Amino acid sequence: MKTLLSIVLFCIINFHKIIFAFVPSGRGEHNAVLVDKKLYFHGGWAAGEGYAPSQLFYLDVSKSFTILDISLMPWTNLSSISGVTCKTGATACADETTIYYIGGWHCGGLVSKFNTISLQWSEPTTSGSIPKEEIKFVHCVILENNIYIYGGYAVHKMNILDTSKLFWSTFTSSLIYSGTHFYSATLLNDSILYIGGAFHSLDGCQTNSNQELPISIYNTNDNTWRIVVGFNKIIFNFNYISLYY
Repeated sequence: MKTLLSIVLFCIINFHKIIFAFVPSGRGEHNAVLVDKKLYFHGGWAAGEGYAPSQLFYLDVSKSFTILDISLMPWTNLSSISGVTCKTGATACADETTIYYIGGWHCGGLVSKFNTISLQWSEPTTSGSIPKEEIKFVHCVILENNIYIYGGYAVHKMNILDTSKLFWSTFTSSLIYSGTHFYSATLLNDSILYIGGAFHSLDGCQTNSNQELPISIYNTNDNTWRIVVGFNKIIFNFNYISLYY
């Protein structure tokens, strides 16, 4: 009798979990950052709806699951956490256990901060050369306490956020990278490799210049650019290389 009761209770509990389990809705222009075997999703845009519902949640990748049925995947909704703001098209970087969300279209501040340990969301105030241009569809790279963000809408410059001081600095150069958004950025020791992307001027036209570097490396030590020789004949026109929907 006890065994039968245990089976019934087990079925009821699991049935309840299945019925009321959180399942994220479809979206684009969101962020996904892996921290300690949890893939944190934030933001996004739902076609015909605006900002996607349930702006903050994670997938526990330490657990086994199948992608054949999204409703059975180990999702956890964190959208009820106080202060969580909306973003779409933003960039995100993880500094150990803290995730920084920067730019995009948003209903909060330019910079948002989420502590994955305390589960606290905040909108810190920054100072310095705060970016005035729209920072959307760009990649950020973090090295020690500095977050590097290149480009944005119709602008060629490197914005750097010191997370220890929440202070912005900006660097420009006579040599520039041609893709100001939709590019791929990868940290290589003390340098950042930039591949692909697109550039649009204020009138919406894509432009080219002899000074633009189709594939290049940014040195974080002296804030200089250099071209990657030998790749240009192989890799070309990789626009929207980092875009996913």
